[in-house]
Amino acid sequence: MTMDFLENVIVDDMTPKQVRYVTPVTARNATGQTREIYRQIRRDFQLVPPLTLFSPSPTLLARVWSIWRESQFALGKVDRAVTEAVSAAISGLNTCPYCVDAHSGMLHALAENKVVTALRRNNNNLIRNDTLRRIVEWAQATRNPGAEILSSPPFNREAAPEIIGTAIVYHLHGEHLSCALTLTRTEQLAPHPENRIADFWRPG
Repeated sequence: MTMDFLENVIVDDMTPKQVRYVTPVTARNATGQTREIYRQIRRDFQLVPPLTLFSPSPTLLARVWSIWRESQFALGKVDRAVTEAVSAAISGLNTCPYCVDAHSGMLHALAENKVVTALRRNNNNLIRNDTLRRIVEWAQATRNPGAEILSSPPFNREAAPEIIGTAIVYHLHGEHLSCALTLTRTEQLAPHPENRIADFWRPG
């Protein structure tokens, strides 16, 4: 309980500092539909900036959270490393430094360091797991409608809702997040930038 409380305090303090151009509703000030959605987000995930960014419009927040939750948290039939790899690959396509850093960090936590390195170096052959490598290749092809791999995806029907849903989420919101979110000071001063694929993809 104490760790949950501390995590909530840290996240609630961090979130407003990472959002530009709009003012997210804080957990303390949330009311009505926003408060109920926040409660569910906190229970299933956390009130991170990519979600609270949309809180000035409760209707939009509800729709964003719905597709996010159903694709990434509700079913749980796909290994977390797979959805994180898809998220990182598509965030790279959309040049969203915040998302790339977030998902590369999750991949490191899941001991999928080779996936991070492969994406940073644009060399998928570094991914030893054949299935995961093919799924990353599928994700990277999702901006090319004629790509052959899209007509014969490297996953079955059971996994399709979560993997395709994750791809849709990050294509749908990539540009919004890239524009409205900024890296924290801690992320900007990360001691091992060679491990951050955002350094490879960050535009400019």
